[in-house]
Amino acid sequence: MEIKDYIDRIKRAIVEKESYDDYVQIFEEYKDFLEKRIFKNPKDIIARSQLAAVFMELRMDSDFSKDIMEEALVNYESELSVDEKTRLYTNLAFFYEENYSTEGCMDYLIKAINLNPQTPNAYDVLGRFYADQGNYREAVSLFETAQALSEVMKYHYNYAVALHQNGEVLKAKVVFEKLYQNYPTDTKVMFGFGVCCFETDDLIEALAMANKLAKLSELDDSISEFQIADLFYLCDEFASHNAMFDTTKYYENASWLGAYFYCLNILGKKEQLSLKFSEVISRKEKDILEAMNDELDENFTFEDREEVVASYSTEKKDIETTYFKVTNENFKPMPKLELYFMYGCYLLDCPRHQ
Repeated sequence: MEIKDYIDRIKRAIVEKESYDDYVQIFEEYKDFLEKRIFKNPKDIIARSQLAAVFMELRMDSDFSKDIMEEALVNYESELSVDEKTRLYTNLAFFYEENYSTEGCMDYLIKAINLNPQTPNAYDVLGRFYADQGNYREAVSLFETAQALSEVMKYHYNYAVALHQNGEVLKAKVVFEKLYQNYPTDTKVMFGFGVCCFETDDLIEALAMANKLAKLSELDDSISEFQIADLFYLCDEFASHNAMFDTTKYYENASWLGAYFYCLNILGKKEQLSLKFSEVISRKEKDILEAMNDELDENFTFEDREEVVASYSTEKKDIETTYFKVTNENFKPMPKLELYFMYGCYLLDCPRHQ
C-alpha cells in the first residue's frame, strides 16, 4: 500500500466506524508504514508531514509532531524544494498553534508566505491571528490576498467578516451578496449578508434573510436560533423574535429576557408579559432556595454554596431591573450582531481533511 491507499482507507473507516477505538488500528498501521519509509529516506517530507498528523490522531504530545518536521529543517533545509519547505512551515504553524504558541505559529506562517507568496491558507490563518489581536486593518489585507489566490469559500467568507469587523460594512455586504449567490443555503453566509443588510438600512433584504434562516428545518453549529431572533428583533419583527425563543431552550437571565420582555410590551401583551415575569422570578427564587439547602462536602464548600446563591440572586435582581425599565421607562435592549471567522483544519497533510 502507498500513502494514497492509507488515506482512502482512513477516510472510509472514519465514515463507517462508530468510534475512535474502531479505527485507531489503521492509524497504528499507517504509523509503522511511514516510519519505515522515513528510515529509508529521511528527506521524504510528505511522509514526515503525514507522520506528524498521525501522531496527532494517535493522541500523542504535539512535540512529537513538531520534532519530526523540525528535524528535517535542521538536517536538510538547504536541500529541500520551495514546496517542501512551505509544507513544513505551514504544518509546523498548525502544531505550534495546537501547543498554544501563537508566536511560534505566526513565525512559521510568515516564513511560509515569504518563501512562497502563493500560499492562501497561510494568509488566511495569519489574518485570523491579527484579527484576534484587534488589528483588523492588517487582517483585511491578509484575507484579501487569500481570497484573491483561491476560490475556496472560507477565504472569501473570512475576508467579508474582516471587512465588517473593520467597519467597511458596504464592502463586506458586496462580498457576502456574491457569496450568497454562490452558496444560497449556507447559514453563515445568509446571516452575514443579513447583518450587513441591516447595518446598511436594507431592512427588506435583512428580514428576508432572517425569514429564510428561520424556515430551515435544521441549523448547523455556526448560526443559532438566538442570532436569528436578534436579527428579527432589530428589524422590528417582534412576534417572530419571541416565536424563535418559544421554540428553544435558553438560560433565563436578563441578557436573553430583556428583548423578550420588550417585544411583549410593544405588542401590547401586558398580561402575558406579567405572567412571564412572575414565572421567571418564581423559578429564580426556587433556584436560590435549592442552592441554600444543598449539602456541603469536600467538593462543595460553604464558600461554593454562597457563590452559587449570590449568582442566582444577582440574576434575579438583573431580571427585575430589566423588567422595570422595559415596562416603566420604555427601555429597548439593543443586542449586538456578531460575525465570526471560519476556522477549520489547515494542516496540509491531515488524513481526515486533505
